[in-house]
Amino acid sequence: MTGLDNPESRAMVIGGRYSVREALGRGGAATVYRAVDLKLDREVALKVFASDDITGTDEERRDRRTREICLLARVNHPNLVTLFDADWDAEHSGNGYLVMELVRGLTLRRRLDMRGPEPELAAQLAVELGAALAYLHADGIIHRDLKPENILLANGLGGAVSTKLVDFGIAQLLGDERLTSDRSILGTAAYLAPEQVAGEGAVPASDIYALGLVLLECLTGRRSFPGGAVEAAIARMTQNPPLPDGLHPTWRALLTAMTARDPGERPTAAQLAQLAAGLPRDAIATPVVELLPVA
Repeated sequence: MTGLDNPESRAMVIGGRYSVREALGRGGAATVYRAVDLKLDREVALKVFASDDITGTDEERRDRRTREICLLARVNHPNLVTLFDADWDAEHSGNGYLVMELVRGLTLRRRLDMRGPEPELAAQLAVELGAALAYLHADGIIHRDLKPENILLANGLGGAVSTKLVDFGIAQLLGDERLTSDRSILGTAAYLAPEQVAGEGAVPASDIYALGLVLLECLTGRRSFPGGAVEAAIARMTQNPPLPDGLHPTWRALLTAMTARDPGERPTAAQLAQLAAGLPRDAIATPVVELLPVA
């Protein structure tokens, strides 16, 4: 095991300037740590790629990591995480790391688990993530893995939050199919669009569908398609996600369009960003807890 595999094993400085502190999150492909940039005296998020990552071939892992770094380096938007630095070997699939802004706050998943439904937050997410996706899609980038775990809620003044979309590990440039040449499905099963489930690949409208499911989860406190990964994925091939009773007509029309099974019927991200600005904050007339069946 190398030092990068386990930075917590000692007081360690990576890249000659990043002093590693505690782990913030772990996945099969990488671990994210809180670290201190010793040169600029500021805290950062340090994403260290795992040398024992078994997701895909060496070439696929190398392409995925290189893609994430290059995509993050080219984007600049208030609702996208900012890349500060990176170091990786473009010829091999071993260790490497990303240095990003440290977002102080919870993931949307954690907040929903703690607080349950938050209709007002759903309206904010529609505006801010709609704008972020419009920016990405205009630059020819599809995120492909939009889910509550990849949405950070940055703490602001007076308890306010702002959203940051993270994790571009499987993002794709429009027209570039190198990461899906075998028509494999990439993304999280609970939020995949029907065309992704069918193996047709992701399009910009796939991100819109995923965001629609995220907004519904904010409104109801639960996933639209529960059950196992396969069961949930197959269900959306033939079913539309249920909408809560009492939903404001404007919200109902927008969410119905966003989660249409035909990607051609969904609004573009630019259209969504414009429509979201006029969404009422009182999305549901009756408290959601009274509408959901008792488990």
